[in-house]
Amino acid sequence: MTLPVVEIEGSGDLDALASGLNAIPTRLRSKPEQVDRTIAAGREAVRVNPPLQQASGKAQGRAGIVMAVIN
Repeated sequence: MTLPVVEIEGSGDLDALASGLNAIPTRLRSKPEQVDRTIAAGREAVRVNPPLQQASGKAQGRAGIVMAVIN
């Protein structure tokens, strides 16, 4: 089986595009307080939104996560 060869012309433009894209920061830096607030907001959103609870439960089930019930 022979794979097709793809040639891209105008590599100078592509190099410039790649350089520009590589310069975009992709890491999020947050302070611990910001992380805590974000987690709390996410928990509250799930708590008050039944469709979100259902979606979260399905995702957890597919991932094999079992929630413990504490009385």
